[in-house]
Amino acid sequence: MQFSNDVYRQTDDILSKRRLNAEKKRLSYLKELYSYHPHLKEIDENISKIGKSALKKLEKNLGASDVITDARKKTDLLIKERKTYIKEKNIKEKKDFYTCKKCKDTGVAEDKYCICRDDIALKIAFGLSGLADTNLPSLSDFKVDLYDATCTKQGKSYRQYAEAIFKIAKKFEKGNLLIAGKSGLGKTFTAECIANKFIENSKTVFYMSSSRLFLMLEEHKFGQDTSLETKERINLMHEADLLIIDDLGTEFRTSSGLVDTFLFELLEYRLKNKKSIILTTNLSSADIKSTYTDRIYSRIIGNFKWLEFFGDDLRLR
Repeated sequence: MQFSNDVYRQTDDILSKRRLNAEKKRLSYLKELYSYHPHLKEIDENISKIGKSALKKLEKNLGASDVITDARKKTDLLIKERKTYIKEKNIKEKKDFYTCKKCKDTGVAEDKYCICRDDIALKIAFGLSGLADTNLPSLSDFKVDLYDATCTKQGKSYRQYAEAIFKIAKKFEKGNLLIAGKSGLGKTFTAECIANKFIENSKTVFYMSSSRLFLMLEEHKFGQDTSLETKERINLMHEADLLIIDDLGTEFRTSSGLVDTFLFELLEYRLKNKKSIILTTNLSSADIKSTYTDRIYSRIIGNFKWLEFFGDDLRLR
């Protein structure tokens, strides 16, 4: 995904600190190496002098071809001498001081952004995701045998409904899901399992409870929270590969209709940009229709696959 400028700014700051740290380590290592092998220091300094001298001559346009040829010959001799010395003294020279060997912590390799840059940005985004402090479950933890195999609804047992949801969750890569059912039946658990799968595949996820999400948007709108972190969260809410709104219907609603405005704009943006959404809720289809505007109900019914758990609270077993 394309991260915001602020996330990339933080990313480049991290890369800059890595380069500085690597250079400190390199200089510290060379200082110790030269203390034991002053001849190596002499060779390295001579190589550096040749380069600087050649650069000055080139700046004065003093026969570029001859300058380069002469510098290369002298440098090659010194490099050969250096290799011979290292071999004779059995020196195991350390050269890897960078976190990323491919780009040497510049963030650029082979004339394009290095994968390490996006990896750093992904970790920064994960810190904003609402999941950073959560020990996410895996689909391997999904136990369908916890659901009643004898009670039925419309000819299917509660366990069969759970098995169908498990299969969909296992295959889910893109799209929109609404996971419904009473409390304690595994709605949030299922959403978190899918989130975990996305994160393992280096995709971005934004997760937040409905009550907290709409409160954050309201506080930001009215200037009560204008922090950079909140701005980044709102950006990620729109741009993440997967958005999870947990417990839709539990948010505090007022006559201003702000919740409906926020929700519609968010759904509309993500649906138009084909970005995945998961909603979890205790509400029935009729409840959603009576709670939210017709536009929101239409978007949910027309664009979401409806999954529903049945049974009694599994946490009470």
